[in-house]
Amino acid sequence: MPIFSERLGLRPVRKMLQLEEIDDDLRASLWNQLYFRYLNSGIGRVGVDLSSMIARDVWINHLFFTADDMPTVWDAFRSEFKEIILEGDWREVYDLVEYIVKSSLKLSDEADEVELLEWAHEFNDVLERHMSGYRFVGPELSPIVGQHEIGAIELASSQLGPFVVASTHINRALELLSDRSTPDYRNSIKESISAVESVCTIIAGRSKASLGEALRALDGPGGVPLNPALRKALDGLYGYSSGGGGIRHALLEASDITREEAVLMLVTCSAFVNYLIAKAPDSIPSS
Repeated sequence: MPIFSERLGLRPVRKMLQLEEIDDDLRASLWNQLYFRYLNSGIGRVGVDLSSMIARDVWINHLFFTADDMPTVWDAFRSEFKEIILEGDWREVYDLVEYIVKSSLKLSDEADEVELLEWAHEFNDVLERHMSGYRFVGPELSPIVGQHEIGAIELASSQLGPFVVASTHINRALELLSDRSTPDYRNSIKESISAVESVCTIIAGRSKASLGEALRALDGPGGVPLNPALRKALDGLYGYSSGGGGIRHALLEASDITREEAVLMLVTCSAFVNYLIAKAPDSIPSS
């Protein structure tokens, strides 16, 4: 659930993935992860010798600072790296985080490599909790969505007029997905699907219809005739949400639904919402 200040509207709830930005909370969490795992000169998990080797490698081969200016005091290393994480451009931050992880793998002996690679996955917990648009895949950071996908979500979440209910569902899906303490992927997917259903029922003029029924009614007068392949894709969404392993009809059953599935459904449903609204006839009533 949102924290106290978010519930009272004193602090905005993050509802969008951080793709080309890093907020202060994520910066601090990334620094803490680096500090405790790699840059704590013996207190961290890598040990004093490897920690020093990583720092020197970053200084010379990543930041390209001169060797004779290399700090001899450990705190000076940390201060330089911390400034980048807390104040640098978002690209510099991710470059440094990724390089430190790769450096730890490169400089460790073979016996430690598996464990060190697992530590990279610990960063994913931080990135996920703070709604970063990137994850470690092995030792490399990779985007989980692109700017176009973010744009589709933003557009779908801001529809007005007769389709405002669809925007409400998309915004709710974002809220459930972005809850840092107890994200609800199942109901996020439910809300994403409901946004598509809402648009289809309005266009088809069938307020009580299910998504499957509304899809079939779209070919009627004043509807939005769909390409057969597109209709099949929308039918697939409905089947996913209503089948034996689905979402809406099995809300209390155990499930292994992941954040990745919830993000995929949010992006896909947002794109469908935008497409259907763009194709909708102008005669749709405003309320």
